[in-house]
Amino acid sequence: MSAESQKTNWAQFIPLVTVFFFWGFVAASNDILIPVFKTAFNLSQGQSQLVSVAFYIA
Repeated sequence: MSAESQKTNWAQFIPLVTVFFFWGFVAASNDILIPVFKTAFNLSQGQSQLVSVAFYIA
């Protein structure tokens, strides 16, 4: 290895961090929104669990 320091390519790093942030935000919001949608759309317990399974499969 050389003694030179590696320069971080911020143009690629920032979009990657942003995508993972929104991915985590949607995944965390999913468990909060399922009970709301369950009452709004009159879903049974099995149907609401199917929404969660379909999200994680996708």
